[in-house]
Amino acid sequence: MANKFEKTLDECLNRVITGGEGIEHCLRDYPEMAEGLEPLLRTALAVKVRADSVQPRTLPRSLAKQRFLTEVRAAGQPQPRRRWFPGFQGQRRWVVAVTVGLIVILVGGGGTVAAAAGSMPDEPLYPVKIATEQARLAFARTEIGRAEIEARFADRRVKEIARMSEKHKAAKVEVATNRLAKHLDRIAKAAGIQKARGGVTERDVAKLRDLLEQYAAKHPGVLQRALETAPPQTRAMIFGVLEKSKKRYAAAIQDVNIAARANKGRQPDGEARGRIVGGDIKLITDSQWIVDGEVVNIDARTIIQGTPQVGAGARIEVITQPDGSLLAKKI
Repeated sequence: MANKFEKTLDECLNRVITGGEGIEHCLRDYPEMAEGLEPLLRTALAVKVRADSVQPRTLPRSLAKQRFLTEVRAAGQPQPRRRWFPGFQGQRRWVVAVTVGLIVILVGGGGTVAAAAGSMPDEPLYPVKIATEQARLAFARTEIGRAEIEARFADRRVKEIARMSEKHKAAKVEVATNRLAKHLDRIAKAAGIQKARGGVTERDVAKLRDLLEQYAAKHPGVLQRALETAPPQTRAMIFGVLEKSKKRYAAAIQDVNIAARANKGRQPDGEARGRIVGGDIKLITDSQWIVDGEVVNIDARTIIQGTPQVGAGARIEVITQPDGSLLAKKI
C-alpha cells in the first residue's frame, strides 16, 4: 500500500510541479488517496512558487526526481505500519521529507537554506527558513530536545520582532509575535511532558536550563526596546508576548529542574527539604523568580528583605513543595 501511494505521489508531483496541472485534478483521479495526497502536493507547490521567486539553480530533472524520492523513501522506511490514508494522520515525517527534499531540489541546495537562516519576515527566503525549522522540530528525539530547538527559534523570533519594529512593518511584527507566542507555549509544554515522563540526564537538563535562563534574562529587554519603536497597533501584542515569555521560561525551567531532581531520587518531603538557593536574579515575575538556574515561587507568606531587581544578588531560604517546586520562605 505504501508503494502504491509513493507511485501515485510521484505521478502527481510530475503532473503538478513539472506539468503545471492543478492539484484538484490529481485528487479527483485518486479519491481514495486524496486526503493523504493533498497536504503533500500543496506543500510542494508552495515551496516551488517561493523557489521560483528567488531564482533557483537549475538541476537536471532526473537528478531532482532521484534526490526527492530518496528523501521521501528514507523518511518512510522506519515507519512501515503507519496508515497512509484516510486522513493522512501521523505522517509528519513524510510532510517534512517533501518540504526538505523540494527545498534542496527547487531552491538549489544547502547554500540557499543556510542563507535563509538569517532572513527576516519581509524577505523572500523567510518561508524557506520556516520550512527548515519545521524539519528540525519533526526529528527531535526527546521532549527536552524539542524544547531546546523551540527556544532557539524563539530567539530568532525576538530578533525578527525587533527588526520589523524598527522598520515599522506592523503586519510582519504581528507574524513574528504570533510565532514567538507559539514557541513559548511549546517550550513550556515540552518541558512539562518531559517532567511527567522523567528519564532525563543531568547534562541535558543543564544544557536546556542554561539556554532558557539566558533567554529569560535577554528577551524581556529586547522586547521592551522593541516596544519603543513598534507601530502603535502592535504594541499591545508585543507587551503581551513579553509577559508571556517571562512566565513560560520560568515554567519550563521549573519543570526540567523537577524532572532532574526526581531522576536523582530526591523526593520532596516539605519542610524537611528546606535549603538555600543563592545567586544573581535573572528574572522577576509577580509569582516566580529565576535565581542561579532555579525557579523559586513567591506567595503572601514570603518574607522579602531589600529591593528586588534583576541583576541583584539574592540568598533565598526555600522549601520543596509536594509537587517538587520550590517555595521561598525568606529572601
